[in-house]
Order: sequence, then C-alpha cells, then structure tokens
Amino acid sequence: MLAALYGSEDFVRGLLSWDSSPKQVELRGNVYNINGDLINNVTALWCALDQGHYGVASILINEGKADIYCGPNHSLFDYFIETGRLDVIQFLVENDYATTKRQKITNDSHYLYLDLAASLGHTDIVIHFLLKGDEEDIRQGIGVSSALHRAAENGHYDCVRVLCNAGLSPKTKNSNGKTVLRLAVENNHSSIVDFLLEYNNDEASFNELELLASSYMISVWHFDERERSDRMRTLLKQSLIKRVLLNIPKEVAQPISAYEFQQECQSIDEFDQIQYNVDRLYLEALLIRERILLPEKEETFFSPLYQRGFVLVERGEFYQCFNLWFHIFQLYQRMELETNLQSFVWLFCRMLAAGIPIPVDQFLAICYLTFHSSQQKFTNESLATALCLVAIAAKVT
Repeated sequence: MLAALYGSEDFVRGLLSWDSSPKQVELRGNVYNINGDLINNVTALWCALDQGHYGVASILINEGKADIYCGPNHSLFDYFIETGRLDVIQFLVENDYATTKRQKITNDSHYLYLDLAASLGHTDIVIHFLLKGDEEDIRQGIGVSSALHRAAENGHYDCVRVLCNAGLSPKTKNSNGKTVLRLAVENNHSSIVDFLLEYNNDEASFNELELLASSYMISVWHFDERERSDRMRTLLKQSLIKRVLLNIPKEVAQPISAYEFQQECQSIDEFDQIQYNVDRLYLEALLIRERILLPEKEETFFSPLYQRGFVLVERGEFYQCFNLWFHIFQLYQRMELETNLQSFVWLFCRMLAAGIPIPVDQFLAICYLTFHSSQQKFTNESLATALCLVAIAAKVT
C-alpha cells in the first residue's frame, strides 16, 4: 500500500513478484486521500488511483489482478464517481479496466453509473459516460430513465441540460410516476423548471406546471395556508412569464356563475390583482383544474369542487353553492358518470335550517332532474331523494 501510495512502480513489481496472491494485493488499511480525509478499508489500487499514479495502478491490475470493484465500502468505480474524479474514470474506462455499464443484472440495469454521476451533479463525468455509451440505447432511454430525473430532483442544472441535449426525454416518468418537471417543481429548482419549459416548448408542459401549482392550493395535508398560496403564486407567475416569452397563450373558458363569473388569469397584470387574495387563488386553482382535467375525464377533479361547496355553505353563501354543485352535476353528465341528487337535498335542508328561502326556480330545476335519464335507475338512494324533495316542496314558497 505504501509503495502504491508513493507511486513506486519498481517496488510494486518487486512485491508482486514475491507474492501476488489476492490476500496480498487486496490487503486493506486506512489512508488519507488527496483532500486530507481519512478513508477506511482501502486497497493498494485505491491508493494508486487516488494519488493519480496510473502506472502503478496498471501494474496492480495487469500483474496483480487487483479488483477494481473492491473499494472502501462498495466498488472503486462508484467511489471515484461519487468523489468526482473524472481523471480516474477516464483512466479505467479508456484502458478497458471498467465499463460505463454496471454488470448486467436485468435487461434494464445498464447505465446505472450514469445515474449515479447525474444524481451527484458531476457534469464532466456524465458527458464522458454519454460519449462512451451506446448512443442508440441512451436515446431510447434503456436503463437511464432515472439519470435525468435524479439530476432534476437534486437541482443539477448543467446535468439536466446535458442529458436533455443528449436525447433523454424529460417527458418520461420515474418509478413513482413523476416527470422531470414535477421533480424540479417539488424541490424548488426554478432554473431547471425554466429550462424544461423552454426545452419542451409546448402547452402540455405549461399545463403540468399550472396543475402542480393548483395542487398546492387545494392540498391541506402538507402545508399551511400561507405556504400553499406562496407556492402557487410563485409557480403561476413563472408560468405566465414563460408563456409570454415563448408565445404560448392560454385558451381559457368564459366566466360562469359556478365560479362567481371569475376567469382564469392570462397575464401577469391580471394575476397581480388577485395574488394576495387567498379565496380568489383557490378559485384560480379550480379554474385551472377544470381546463386541464376535464378533457381527460379525470374524476379526481371533482373532490375540491365539492369541498368548495361545503365552505360556501359554512359561510352562508347557499346560492353560490347551488350554482357550483349544479355545474358539477352537469359535468358528471357530460362525462357520462353516475350521478345523484343527494347533495342538493342536503343543501336545501341546510337552507331551511338557516331560514334561507329556497328559490323556486332552483328547486324545480332539481325536481326536473329526477326525471332525467341519468336518474332513472331505481335504487334506495333515488327513492329516498325523491321522498325528501316531496317533503321539502311543502316548505318552498
């Protein structure tokens, strides 16, 4: 180990001629690396590589059969990737002592070294692996789907840019179903979000970003109200600015009573007028979700709308709740989903309990729906709803 540490090629050869057994070659000890950190459980080959004594390293590998995968805690190759030693990686790969592909375990286990380098932000090593790898495999994403995701998740802008330009698709999802853009958003890497919006340059990316922004506003599990609104505000501003720069305007729906005749913001000036109004931000989130999720017939779209209705009832805004839930009912019909009128029965009962008159036109609209084809399936629920409406009718004036 001392001979390897100090680069003495002749002394290393002499020792190997005397004893080249694996026990001698793989003898381990504790040594300070070139940065002055004490590294435990290292071999002579590690010492030579760490100090850049590549002649000694070649002797240990060629004559001593030193194992390059025998490192301090895992393989030497992993160690020098983690520490960003491009010079060592180049020496091992270019002399065919190592491959850019980890030993094949499954059909998709290739290029895990690229994943490791990308996750740590070692751009120069990433470029080296890309140049040494099989271009067709890389472009098809075989075994490298996590490299781009890991770089984005950890905020390594240069790695993300290099990997995208090498042909890796930022539209793919990782094992958790998350895209590169989503990982960048969730980890607050705004420069990477900007790059991906420019790189993708399409409506789908903006929709994803705006949907993520709205999800913060309607979520109640991980953040308090202030943090939710701050996150939504930041992301929507970023999206609106990029839409202008890339000339990708929104196509928004006309104002309707269900959303209090509010319209989704299409410019920074419009957004500035509402950004500190938490209730209006919630409406903005609902508008965004309807624009994006309704065409996909995504049923999770409805839950926040119902929750909004409950909030309106608690605030005494019964008529606005009716408009919203009637809109929901119509959307259910448009999506050909199973519907029921129980929520309206509950709303009318709350109005009666609060001494709020039930408008005749609203009540008749619901009664008419009981005869709609979507309500003709006879169930105990539909019968109970019809009987409740008959009872409520006596109270409607």
